[in-house]
Amino acid sequence: MIYQYTYLLIGGGFGLVWLIFFLLNKNLRRDMIAMSVIFAILAPISNLLFIKDWWSPLTLDGTSVGILDSVFTGFTIGGVMGVIYEIFRRMTFRKSSKLLSKNEHFYFLLMVPLSLLVFFGGFYVFHLNSFITSTLALFIPTAVILSRRPDLINDAFCTGILLVFTAILVYSFVNFITPGWVNAFWHWQNTPVIVFLNTPIDDIAHYFFLGLFGGPLYAYWEGLRLQRMP
Repeated sequence: MIYQYTYLLIGGGFGLVWLIFFLLNKNLRRDMIAMSVIFAILAPISNLLFIKDWWSPLTLDGTSVGILDSVFTGFTIGGVMGVIYEIFRRMTFRKSSKLLSKNEHFYFLLMVPLSLLVFFGGFYVFHLNSFITSTLALFIPTAVILSRRPDLINDAFCTGILLVFTAILVYSFVNFITPGWVNAFWHWQNTPVIVFLNTPIDDIAHYFFLGLFGGPLYAYWEGLRLQRMP
């Protein structure tokens, strides 16, 4: 079995969901695009460590990180994650009284280098698994968001759960097209050998924590509240 296009297929599976969401609700498109761009940037950065002890995918451009594949996949996952809760609950955004000040924006942005320090420092200095360091790096901004905006807690946890279900569907689709891809890519010596519905347990956990962070991110940054669509 040739797996060179498998990574791209993951992005394609999420991309199909992305397109459906984009067409369903034009009011959420700005959120989708913003989240897509953010995670298109973060995906290849995080993959720098993931390929060392988590997985080693074959890539379209032949690089170990897979710049094209990871940017595309990060773009689609980010957009889906940003609005999946709002789509399923038929919610939209309205302006909130809890607007962030310029100082709060600045201090939140300071967590970007802090999270990167935890991510890379935990791996290279303390020799922690990249799953652990990525989870810790996600926890820092998530804790700030939810402590500042407890009204977004439901959004965060529901996004995490919905993103896991979406990932399971995408991974099952990819496994149907390229069976055996998980065993071909995964570093089982470093990760639990547990696969649920074609999805490794570490990825299930990762998508949940990713949703906790990404689900409420846009509403927090823009000072928005969720409301039911009429």
